[in-house]
Amino acid sequence: MHDPRVVSPKSLPLRLLSAVIRFLASLRLAVVTLTALIVVLAWATFIEQAYGSAASRFGVYRTGWFAGLGALLGLNVFFAAAVRFPWKRHQTGFVITHAGILVLLTGSMLSALHGIDAQMRIYETDRPRADLLGGLAFEDTLHFELTLPDSASTTQASADRVGRVVRIPFQCGPFNWRDYHAFSLRHIFSADPGRLPWFPWGLRSVDKGVLYDQGGVRLEVLDYYSDSLEVSGGYLCIYAETDRSPDGGAARAWEPVELEITPGRQPGGQSVVPVGSRATLADGTNVTFALAATKSSDEVRAFLESRPQADEPFQDQLVLFCRGVRYVVPTEGWKQGSKISLGNTGLTVTLAEREDRLLAMELMVEDGAGNAEEMLLFADRPEFNRQAGRLGVFGSYWVDTAAVSQDFNRLADIHPQALAGGTQGRVDLLQSADGKLYFRYWKAPRFVAAGAVPLDGSPFQVEDRRNAMRFAVRTLLPYDIDRPERKAVVPRPFRKRRTGMEQPRAFVRLTAG
Repeated sequence: MHDPRVVSPKSLPLRLLSAVIRFLASLRLAVVTLTALIVVLAWATFIEQAYGSAASRFGVYRTGWFAGLGALLGLNVFFAAAVRFPWKRHQTGFVITHAGILVLLTGSMLSALHGIDAQMRIYETDRPRADLLGGLAFEDTLHFELTLPDSASTTQASADRVGRVVRIPFQCGPFNWRDYHAFSLRHIFSADPGRLPWFPWGLRSVDKGVLYDQGGVRLEVLDYYSDSLEVSGGYLCIYAETDRSPDGGAARAWEPVELEITPGRQPGGQSVVPVGSRATLADGTNVTFALAATKSSDEVRAFLESRPQADEPFQDQLVLFCRGVRYVVPTEGWKQGSKISLGNTGLTVTLAEREDRLLAMELMVEDGAGNAEEMLLFADRPEFNRQAGRLGVFGSYWVDTAAVSQDFNRLADIHPQALAGGTQGRVDLLQSADGKLYFRYWKAPRFVAAGAVPLDGSPFQVEDRRNAMRFAVRTLLPYDIDRPERKAVVPRPFRKRRTGMEQPRAFVRLTAG
């Protein structure tokens, strides 16, 4: 095909303009631009698959650089057709094709600039639409509204008047702002668990800082949570990497786990009792979160050192810890009312009740002075354990839940919730009174490992083998023993599937006067 040329004039400005037009109309620019668009669009598809459509719009489709790429393609299409003017009859198809591309690009630009993402609720009723919330759509955007007085007067009369409303747009993005990585070579294309790589998210700006500063009124945004939770007690968000992804695939992937310790009260009691929680990972492993209810370091030591005896075959057993000494108590044949002594401590432990259906034991710890304290230990529900902290006795109840799951005669007498761990193993997390975190990994009938949990977000393994399960702490709001019912707002981890029940929160500083 004949390659049209723009006739180069003699003056320098016109020659420069002619060169620019030739470049914009060139086939080489068309090939480079289309190739770049194909790569970007293919890459955006993977982003949408991983993070959702809102994230792909924020990180790719509605960015300045993507708009620039589209504008460059539009200029190339326009000048490729313009330099051939006047068009011949056999170029009709060529002109219509290029005009159609320009119309599509223009429509995309107008939709991006002036389009509205909104939802309208349609009710099944005979009532007029005007009676139903005014027939309004709910716009899927976040913004601030300031109601300002009509004058600068601060009298009560003017304060009671309805002033003018100022709507302030707020571009916040679909993620918690704390999830973005600052630029570094290590985090350009990779990120720590629960965070985002710098590219492409670091190229996208958010409205952090001063949004409004007029007439003595200043609005400044300090932080933003795309989803949040008001908790009472303690909260832990930890990421887990197992052999199965959260979507059910076989690839290893980090999945968020949210756990809480909530303040509860015993029936008729005034004292606050911390209640732990648990979650199940994609591979079936259970993760529990509980509190060391005393400030004694012995409770943490008991958690880490109360490992069962690894007999063959495994025998159900209690492991008690008192004053630095570990006591192993086989439970087979231990009948209600039976009593044992804990060495030379002067303490005795009595089996008050054995609840085999719940795989639990209620113990009574007594000293020689007539003081007594109740203990409640669950084999597979350690988040509900109650220790004898006042008398300094702590313990764990160990049962081979994998063998119980295969023993149909015994299984028939056990409540299903008592075997929540089953055969997949259980990772217990314990928060100490000073806000530190510890773990132990039990995969019946084997006690695998125990240790301290790093709180700086660095991944740690719960087993010393290749490709072992890993965890990384993202958020920890420690349970405060002295203020058990204090409330706080914490950011929730990003989830691709939005439920519509998210609670975004912006932390602002509003100054007037």
